[in-house]
Amino acid sequence: MKTKRELAGIYVASITAYDQAGNVDAAALQKLMQRNINEGAAGFFVGGSSGECFMLTEAERVQVFEAAAAYAGKTNLIAHVGAIGTAEAVRYAKAAMGMGYDVVAATAPFYYGFSPKEVCRYYYDIAEASGSPVLIYNFPGNTHREFDVANPDYIQLFKSGAILGVKQTNYNLFQMERILNLNPDLIAFDGYDETMVAGQALGSSGSIGSTFNMMLPHYKKIFDLYIADSTTDPTQLSAKTGDDANSEFALGEAAFYQNGTWAWTDLQKAGMKAESVGMMPIYTGVKGEEKQGLATGSENYWCINDKASDADKKATEDFLSWVITSDTGKKAISQDMGFTTPFKTFDDVKFDNPLTEAAVEDQKSGKTQVSWNFTMMPSEEWKNKVGQALLEYAQGTGKWDAVKTAFVDGWASEYEASH
Repeated sequence: MKTKRELAGIYVASITAYDQAGNVDAAALQKLMQRNINEGAAGFFVGGSSGECFMLTEAERVQVFEAAAAYAGKTNLIAHVGAIGTAEAVRYAKAAMGMGYDVVAATAPFYYGFSPKEVCRYYYDIAEASGSPVLIYNFPGNTHREFDVANPDYIQLFKSGAILGVKQTNYNLFQMERILNLNPDLIAFDGYDETMVAGQALGSSGSIGSTFNMMLPHYKKIFDLYIADSTTDPTQLSAKTGDDANSEFALGEAAFYQNGTWAWTDLQKAGMKAESVGMMPIYTGVKGEEKQGLATGSENYWCINDKASDADKKATEDFLSWVITSDTGKKAISQDMGFTTPFKTFDDVKFDNPLTEAAVEDQKSGKTQVSWNFTMMPSEEWKNKVGQALLEYAQGTGKWDAVKTAFVDGWASEYEASH
């Protein structure tokens, strides 16, 4: 069994290549894998969602494993063996390990309302059959199965030795952090491409993404920024917290770390001086990025529950007004919390936060600001359908019109269903 350090890094979530007749094209898949290896991939997640796993026949899933197994011993290979039934998952696991794969991963069994005990039994059986601990492919958006880290059955599972770790294809990265806290020997990979940076900050040892098939060098540069010359050995990253990062930066052990203007309060408490800090974008070597400014933005709304009583609504409105108009409220937001605000009532507020000053200076520099949007999506199901349409378009198996249909018609359907 390879160590956490040997397994860490950027993994390509492999696609399934087909020929003109609709058959699995092993040569095309291997050609893409070789290119990814040349670009610096640490390994491959084979037979997952990007590979259309649950749309393949059992024979086709094994064919894909066989094609990728040409690189067994040359790179890290993770086989996704998840299925609705344990027997099928066990067959895939035995086949993959027999081909030389390093790890097997599995989504939770879905469709039927399996109890936590039954889900755990499924993972225990796969681990026993494969002779190796299993990587949980945590994808609640598709499996509709959440791992409640307070459930005693799941706690026992994560501590049992039957589980290697988790592929967190879930925007709830705090759940990933809590899973790692249950057992420091576990390894975590963030499973959404767009959460790679946030995942690193919360303890993941690597990333598994579908766009890495095409854009791996850029993701690798971002990932390398986190682990190259780090204050922490890569094998220990999962045990670190945001407080550790604050402390190491304040003590001068790190020259850079990812955070926002709100970090100044903690840094100041740790003894840092205003003249000692500044802000800059994360650069990756992309052409023209010297004109890139900081990523800036904020939440767009303050919401009041429409189902609350009239008295509570009025009290909430009064409180929000007080927060942005009173001297005490403005001081709490601008100085104590270190936030910047868009409200006109703050025009006369003098910020003593050097990070805020640096952000304002960057905005005035003429550089292109990177919008930091808090995307408002109708539902997880809508997001998954749009993502699937985008994936098929990117792979050349779908049309752009299908993306527009999933986005526009899907949004309209969600709106109609909720109104």
